[in-house]
Amino acid sequence: MGNKIVVLADKNYSSFPAQVDFHHMSLEVKSFLTSSAMEFAEHYEHYSTNAFRFELSAMQRYFVFATYMNFHNIPRAFLSDSDMYLLTNVTDEFRCFPGCDLVHSGSSLHNSYWTRPLLNDFIDFIRNSYVDPERKKAARLVFEDIRKHGHTGGICDMTLIHWFAK
Repeated sequence: MGNKIVVLADKNYSSFPAQVDFHHMSLEVKSFLTSSAMEFAEHYEHYSTNAFRFELSAMQRYFVFATYMNFHNIPRAFLSDSDMYLLTNVTDEFRCFPGCDLVHSGSSLHNSYWTRPLLNDFIDFIRNSYVDPERKKAARLVFEDIRKHGHTGGICDMTLIHWFAK
């Protein structure tokens, strides 16, 4: 109790129990993709064996998340993928990490705590990774090496958070 739950999705998730502080932002796909996310799509180059749409939307969700946090002046938030159970008070849990701007498990950001300033910095990093010629070259070389060795995967949000953390 005590956590506001906001679901940014194009599906209706209104079946939560009444005691949950639940807010559903039902959005059409085009309005769900903010202008910054749409602009990013114009620069995105696909360096992955995964589906183009899958990887692009995985990165665009951070733009949407940041836009929501900036618009509502939210200082910190917990980002979660749709396929998990949350059995704790995330506000209480975040207090266990004083002074941290980002808390995540391993290379995955799919269940992570963010401060707004750091998320905005990460958005800039993602954008610049597809605009800056040196960063694009580095991504292309990593992907070429992956393909050369017959591996799957490539450049994704998990790769970018690893590079961002360096």
